[in-house]
Amino acid sequence: IGKLQCSDGNDNHFDCTGNTVSGSATAPDMAGGLMGQIMGDMSNYQIRNNNIDVTFGTTPKTNPIGNLRDSQNAAFTGALAANITGNNWTDETLNQSTFEYTNVASGVAPQVICRGKFYVDATDANLYHIGDLSGLKTFRDVVNAKSIALGSKTIELDADINLKNEEWEPIRNTWNPGFIFDGKTHTISNLKITRPTEDYVALFGAAGCCTIKNLKIKTANVFGSRYVSALAGHGICAYIEFCEVDGATVVALNTDVETGAKAGIICGYLTAQPNAWVKNCTVNNCNIWAFRDCGGLVGMAQKTSTPDCTVSWNVVKNTTVNSTDEDAPNGDVHGNFGKVIGRDGNATQDNNTAGDDVVVNTTPATPPTPSK
Repeated sequence: IGKLQCSDGNDNHFDCTGNTVSGSATAPDMAGGLMGQIMGDMSNYQIRNNNIDVTFGTTPKTNPIGNLRDSQNAAFTGALAANITGNNWTDETLNQSTFEYTNVASGVAPQVICRGKFYVDATDANLYHIGDLSGLKTFRDVVNAKSIALGSKTIELDADINLKNEEWEPIRNTWNPGFIFDGKTHTISNLKITRPTEDYVALFGAAGCCTIKNLKIKTANVFGSRYVSALAGHGICAYIEFCEVDGATVVALNTDVETGAKAGIICGYLTAQPNAWVKNCTVNNCNIWAFRDCGGLVGMAQKTSTPDCTVSWNVVKNTTVNSTDEDAPNGDVHGNFGKVIGRDGNATQDNNTAGDDVVVNTTPATPPTPSK
């Protein structure tokens, strides 16, 4: 459909449900796999459970709707969440999927409502969903651009996501205290980050004052400088629980003896201001290299105030912690390597398990080099 419009003030309705669309198109704008533009009272539309695989020859590549406009003088975000739902599209060809609206009567500029499968729950305004790779990227971009206040919101991952070894830009949360990222036991696989001169390098490069739980990372190759991890690079006031990393290579290349690398498979640097914890997490079949402050679970765990920084009920297995510092065996400010925590800054440690299959190698080892 090129353009669909319900006349203002009448009872016109439109229901687009259960269609499958495939093919290709070329358009300069307002291009959608289902329709190019919708206008009118959004409560009159039901656009649900459609499957679209359409490649557009020009940008923007938008789907399923190229342009969504409310010609009523009213907000319609609630109707959007409830009425436009369950649509699936191929993120490889439509990774710029965008809904936007303009309140025509008041001249408000377009605002992004939903891009990819990152959207507000139909019945709970404090719950967001991520349903595909495009949605995860959108969540990252929203956090990094500080474009939506997510503090006190819950973000749920509704599917396994394959990052396909494409370069990942870290999520760096420094301003949204209090949000919860719930993986719901889903897996993010094939994470690749190659930023050897940058700090805050991980899936969540900075996880400031947020909760990350019930998430598994399968196969990761992460290269950074300082605050490096597979899951969370810098965890000030972070709460990480029931997460797992399986098959990760993590390399931190900072060689400043004063600052250290602060690298760990689950969290590079965990610091309590006032609280932080890593609980009930598992590391398996991983390798990590760093100059100092390097652990199989957490690089450094530091208590800076009361109540506490806690690392408890975690398991590390089949993992090697490697030093790249030739003076590490001499101790002092050199070294700080451990099976669970590399450097302990008075954190509480309870019931962590790391057996003989976890090796700490303080003989200088040459780390792998990043692949292009």
